Amino acid sequence: MVSELSRSSPDFYYRPTTEIALELMNYIADGADLNVEERTLLGRLNRRDIQVLLSMN
Repeated sequence: MVSELSRSSPDFYYRPTTEIALELMNYIADGADLNVEERTLLGRLNRRDIQVLLSMN
């Protein structure tokens, strides 16, 4: 997901984690390129959850 969003916005990598998390939440909500299981699992995450997961990588 991150790589796909990075392709559409070259400065994506340099944005604050809060903005990246919001973009990912929108991507998940739109369901683009996600199967039902992925959408179900990821749809439960809030912005803070995504920020924490991003900080682990």
